[in-house]
Amino acid sequence: MSRDKSGNLYGTTNAGGTGKGMFCTYGCGTVFELSPPGKRQFAWTEAVLHSFSGYTDGGTLYAGVIRDTAGNLFGTTSSDGGATFGTVFELSPPLPGQSTWTKTTLHACTGGPDAIMFSGVISDAAGNLYGGTYADPPTAYGSVFRLSPPAPGQSAWTRTVLYTFNGEGSAFTEAVAGLSLAADGGLYGTRDVGGAYNVGTVFKLKPPVAGMTVWKETVLYSFTGGADGRSPSDKVIRVGPKTLLGQTGAGGNIAECPSVHGVPIGCGTLFTLTR
Repeated sequence: MSRDKSGNLYGTTNAGGTGKGMFCTYGCGTVFELSPPGKRQFAWTEAVLHSFSGYTDGGTLYAGVIRDTAGNLFGTTSSDGGATFGTVFELSPPLPGQSTWTKTTLHACTGGPDAIMFSGVISDAAGNLYGGTYADPPTAYGSVFRLSPPAPGQSAWTRTVLYTFNGEGSAFTEAVAGLSLAADGGLYGTRDVGGAYNVGTVFKLKPPVAGMTVWKETVLYSFTGGADGRSPSDKVIRVGPKTLLGQTGAGGNIAECPSVHGVPIGCGTLFTLTR
């Protein structure tokens, strides 16, 4: 969730709301605001800022939203972006005297490596947005992209693919579970498959050197699927100059967790990576 200076919280749902699309029978999801209780009150107040309706409006949100200094919210949908591949969107606060938030689609995914986002976006000081895709199997794998704000006098955001994963021989797609900014302008991220054991990695993308355009991937850690976990389920965050903190969606203490189709997979781990 995101939070503003007044203590209001902003989040998403992957279903519900008033909109109904082809792939979201029970509602296509919402962005909502929770306002803290007033004096001598106990209950928080919920306000739905936008109900997604599927199709070109997008739907099915798996990640939260981020907030800029002007109060705009940015997020992703995983489906129903016109071609059912997902969107990146912006919600702008109501104008003075109004109550309705304005939703703008910044990018509608087109398929192939530009498809399906389970993770949200992050931003840098220049207002660029960075995100990752799950991609469109079996011909394309996950990618990392940048959306740059419109140039003066223009309205369209510019999408640039920074890196496309190759599947590493896997029969599965590689979902980018989340990104975070590195101190040198690079990006830290996680993938739910791939790596030496094909059960996920923590990676870093290093920006191009002067005169070049290619970002370089370095795998910082390949999960084994055992006690260290498997299938990272969120981004890693820096908790020190040399330490990253993250979590996996499976692995860990297998004995204490139920099996899936008879295969023990574990309940997940909380981990640190130190260099």
